[in-house]
Amino acid sequence: RDLHSFPTRRSSDLDASRLHILKRHYVPITAVHNRLNHPAVVANIIPTSERALQNLIDHHLIKEHGYRRLALVTLSTANPLKMGDTAREDWTRSARINAYKEALRLNNIALDDSCIFMVDEHSFAAGYSAFERIRQHNETLAPDEQIQAVVCTSDTLAAAIYTAARRENIQLPVTGFDNLPLAELLDITTIEQRAQKVGQLAFRHLYNAIIYQKRTGQFPPQVDEGVDMQMVVRFSCGCSQ
Repeated sequence: RDLHSFPTRRSSDLDASRLHILKRHYVPITAVHNRLNHPAVVANIIPTSERALQNLIDHHLIKEHGYRRLALVTLSTANPLKMGDTAREDWTRSARINAYKEALRLNNIALDDSCIFMVDEHSFAAGYSAFERIRQHNETLAPDEQIQAVVCTSDTLAAAIYTAARRENIQLPVTGFDNLPLAELLDITTIEQRAQKVGQLAFRHLYNAIIYQKRTGQFPPQVDEGVDMQMVVRFSCGCSQ
């Protein structure tokens, strides 16, 4: 098949059989949002989401707002995605959990595993369920020990928790991740993943790989390229309107 008919793919869309088929046909691949080690993968485009999330928690929530009892709502690492040649947990899930833990460590805040709420999917239902678990958790604690703010690894989860809290007249600052239109609509503080920049880099590496392959008959050496994410501050985190 024509090389140009194969688009850049999210790494979670590629299983072992597809990777080997593409390699047999000498089709180069750029992977986005994860690292894939495979001869056909010429570039891994890796947004530095963990660094952006760590900065959001460390500099904004903890240092600027003064929150010290922070919950994390994130996808479970117990349900791995199949990527490439092996079944392993999604790299971005672990990176974001580690970013949360590192931000706490940098501020001498003891890690409390009971404040990490795992969900099975980025959905409103999962977000509403997480809110109920957070509320029940807070009810077991003294007021000065209760969760002060919630860090979510998607805007969908953040929107559900933020909406549920407001319905119950509970002041619960929330942050999201992705900067979807939904986040702008609800004034949710979040992380912009700069999808256009990521797409441009992925295309550039794929195009260069096609040129390299035409000249040499081989895949170019694999490279990793990071893309800085941006914090978008709105009002859901407790900033004044």
